Amino acid sequence: MKQFHGLSIPTAIEELCEPRRTALLVYDMQVGICSQIREGARVVERCSVALAAARRAGMRVAFTRHLSAPMKWMGTTNSVAPWPGSGQLILRP
Repeated sequence: MKQFHGLSIPTAIEELCEPRRTALLVYDMQVGICSQIREGARVVERCSVALAAARRAGMRVAFTRHLSAPMKWMGTTNSVAPWPGSGQLILRP
């Protein structure tokens, strides 16, 4: 670790990923989301491995999830959607 003007600057991955200064963010691992993605089961398995490693290392873990409001509350923020199967976007009424 180098020092510069009183700041500690990591120079190795071990210093950068110090458990007391690092967290694992697990984003949107809901069953409904994971079942919609290709290789969802593999994503869940790999996330479980990362979660176990973070817990063993004493890291903080934060779980988040995506949440949508009803269409009539969303306004223009939800006016574009993927056209099923095409990969193209469509405007919603």
